[in-house]
Amino acid sequence: MTWGVVTSPAGLRGAVLRHQAHQRDLPALRTHYLAASPERTPEGLSLIGHQANLRMLEAVQRRTEVADARHFYNVDHRGNCGASGAPTVLSENWDNPQLGDAVARSVVGSGLTWAGSLLERTVPST
Repeated sequence: MTWGVVTSPAGLRGAVLRHQAHQRDLPALRTHYLAASPERTPEGLSLIGHQANLRMLEAVQRRTEVADARHFYNVDHRGNCGASGAPTVLSENWDNPQLGDAVARSVVGSGLTWAGSLLERTVPST
């Protein structure tokens, strides 16, 4: 899991933060996911990004090589819901088998914060 918080250098804008979060965190999460086990492939990873706009999400999807079927979003019908966007997408797809076993998420908060997380489903041990 990665977390990023920046202090405000003069002139830092929201687009710069989104770029930082998506350009750095999602590729790092993908690398971490693949490195954790030799049998993992990029096809096993799903993506949920900050729900700001669909074009940005699609660009991130291409850079991280996530298949269309493993890219989840709702900005096309809910709009930009701010901080609740990515958690809402996860909630809406929780029981969707296409979500798979691992989800990389990247979100941008109001102010100067961003966060990325890699969520993995596991079978509880008995």
